[in-house]
Amino acid sequence: MPSRILVVDDDARVARSLTGVLTHHGYELVRAESGEAALEHLGLTGFDLVLLDARLPGISGFRTCERIRELYGPALPVLMLTGDPDQKLMREGYEAGADDFLLKPVDISHLVLKVKACLRFKSMHDEMNGHREVAQARARDLARLHEIGRDWSLIAEPAEFHAMVTSRLAALIGAPICLLALYDPPSRTVAAALPAHGLPDEIARKVRYVVRPEYRSWWNLSSGRPYVSNRARTDPRLVPEMVGLMDAESVVLVPMMSEGEVLGIIAALNKPGGFTDADVPDQMSRNGSAALQWQLGKFQVGYRHALSNQDNRQIGREDSDLNTTSNAVTFGFIAGQRFNASVDLSLDQNENEQEGRRDRTQRYGTTVNWTLFGQTALGATLSTTSADNNFRTLDQQGTIGFLELSSGFALSKRAATNRQGRVFVRYSEQQDRSRDSQFGFDSDRRGTTIASGLTLSVH
Repeated sequence: MPSRILVVDDDARVARSLTGVLTHHGYELVRAESGEAALEHLGLTGFDLVLLDARLPGISGFRTCERIRELYGPALPVLMLTGDPDQKLMREGYEAGADDFLLKPVDISHLVLKVKACLRFKSMHDEMNGHREVAQARARDLARLHEIGRDWSLIAEPAEFHAMVTSRLAALIGAPICLLALYDPPSRTVAAALPAHGLPDEIARKVRYVVRPEYRSWWNLSSGRPYVSNRARTDPRLVPEMVGLMDAESVVLVPMMSEGEVLGIIAALNKPGGFTDADVPDQMSRNGSAALQWQLGKFQVGYRHALSNQDNRQIGREDSDLNTTSNAVTFGFIAGQRFNASVDLSLDQNENEQEGRRDRTQRYGTTVNWTLFGQTALGATLSTTSADNNFRTLDQQGTIGFLELSSGFALSKRAATNRQGRVFVRYSEQQDRSRDSQFGFDSDRRGTTIASGLTLSVH
């Protein structure tokens, strides 16, 4: 969209010349012949720059500039035109709020350059103002979420809790109707939790349906993905009975999940102007893990598997989902009560679907613990790390080792079993070498650390 410039000059020849030059450079021009007409134009529509003649019939250009500053603040650039190079006159213009001056007859190159500079200033101001408004909106949202979390801890009755959460979420989203619908796995039933904000109880009690196989073509709440529809009555992915019951024109549905299990749905309806992606979470994460351990005489074998998924919902980044997989195996050996050792092997893999990038990190570690006497023990760990990716742009190697001498003691003789302390001295050495050809840097770091400390435990 071209920048809009208001030219205020009673001289038709000068105004026509300025309009012709700036129109040629792609700007949209509007002319006013007096200060009064300029203020009227500004009150009707927005402009990005005002070219203002200092001498005008009626109120002067200086007084017009003062009124612009009073009404619109410093955000609207004003470039004043004058045929008098008198310094006192220019000082009066700057005091009135002008951003810069152009002398008549106007030099075309100076005109174009100063117009571009003023429009850059306006663009930067608008961008900063937009960022400030977004930050203020996020701060208000966080304050509302803080209120929800604070009030949550003070509520014991389910009905009071449902009323508080739905009313606060409705205010956060700006929707007149908001409800929680809970899922019952044995009966496969989704039902509204009473009360619902903006929905009478007699209607909310009827918000209930059983998830059947024929519903597979509809929106699937177990996917964990939010769903936005601004044509609810004709949307084939929604349950038509529920849409008609709640007289829904637009709807946003957000699944509630824990450890991969569906708990229910948060639903908001009929927001004025419709819902947008800003009304749903920017990111949704799902995590799961499993661990197994076997004891075979003096030997121990352990296995851990973990999965996590980060589903991005930011506009323009919907495809940049991140998946992380972690697998670890531990082999341990126990020789009586004084000595044990273990070897750990792990592989972590991070995958960015949008970039097609897959990063891998492998770790190998050995840990030894030896009780010297009493509660005095010597421990040592040596581990190596290597990382790369499928683009062959990353090559990282690291080694870390430490040796620790520690001794335990009881805090009191009467409570020796549940109140204990431990002092330690630790020596560690670390070395990292990495090369990233994508960003063009190499690093080689080495460090040695000696630390001591005290830990206390009360059970």
